Amino acid sequence: MRTLGRCGGSDRSRVIGRTERAAFIDRDGPIPGALMVDGFAAGAWHVRRQGADATIVIRPFRPLRPADEAAVRDEAYAMLRFSRPAATGRGVDLERPSAQRQAKSTMIGAWSEGIPG
Repeated sequence: MRTLGRCGGSDRSRVIGRTERAAFIDRDGPIPGALMVDGFAAGAWHVRRQGADATIVIRPFRPLRPADEAAVRDEAYAMLRFSRPAATGRGVDLERPSAQRQAKSTMIGAWSEGIPG
C-alpha cells in the first residue's frame, strides 16, 4: 500500500527517523501500524471494532497536507474493504495532531538520539 503499511526488514532508517521510530514504541510494545506518506513514517494507525463495524483510527505525528489527507483516507477505506469485508459499517477517524503529541514527538526525538541505530 502506498500510504498505510508495515515497516519490514531490519534497516528502517531510510523511511523512519529516530524521532518517529521512538514514537512507535509504547509501554505495551510496538504500535501495530505505520502511516507512511511519501515513503516516510508520518503517524500510526489501528483498527477499532465495535460490533459489526470497523473504523481505522489514524494518529498523524504532524499535520498532513490536504492532498495527503485525502490520499490517506482513500487508502484507509481501501484497507478496510480488503481486511474487513464482512463489516457492516466502515469508517476512518483521522485525528488532528495535538500540540501535546507534537511536543512529545520532539521530546522523544531528543531522547532517542542515544538509541543505537
